[in-house]
Amino acid sequence: VRGRPQALFVADDDGGAADDTAGLAALDTVALAGSSDDADLVWDVGAGALLSSLGDVVAPLPDPSPGEARSESVGRVATKWALVETLKSWPEAKRLTLGLSPSDGLHHVGETVTLTIEGHTLPYLTVFNLDPFGVLNRVFPIPNLGDQFDAFADGKAFDLPMEVYQPVGGDHFVAIATERPPLALYDALASLDGRPVEAGFLTLLRQAVADQRYEMGLHGVFTAE
Repeated sequence: VRGRPQALFVADDDGGAADDTAGLAALDTVALAGSSDDADLVWDVGAGALLSSLGDVVAPLPDPSPGEARSESVGRVATKWALVETLKSWPEAKRLTLGLSPSDGLHHVGETVTLTIEGHTLPYLTVFNLDPFGVLNRVFPIPNLGDQFDAFADGKAFDLPMEVYQPVGGDHFVAIATERPPLALYDALASLDGRPVEAGFLTLLRQAVADQRYEMGLHGVFTAE
């Protein structure tokens, strides 16, 4: 199970990213676009940022250090957005409600916000985050922190206060509720914690919810310095 490659337009007036662009053409998760009008993501080389089709900064891409290629970072961002777009299109799942307070607007480093998840009717809730560069972070459950797998089996809302930190850009929280403990998913999230996801992660998620009822939701959070 793979997501659709993300159409990427490289806005590079000075030609400073020619080597990076050549590297991007070889990535399965990227399809180079001829214009920003046809793009899911725009790499504004002069601004040092990857932008969404709506102009939001999804990831910073400053000038590289000597010998450093930026195509790998761009590829990780594209892989993450391909995953997010695919999760949005899983219509067979009941959708969970995710929200951010005090608002869903742009938040800055150091601010405190609260993620709330509601609407789950199945007992086993799993939550993880994908940062702007596709790095996966476990949120719940984390057994060595004392989390109980069925702590939200009564349907109560999941509230997670947190402080905004770097890297800034577009984060996504993903929540999945299942009728049985997804033990293979727990193991996979533990092994991937702190690492960038790859395209095959979609297959892992599909297998985790196979042959059981599940509910899913995701929520984007945009941050800045």
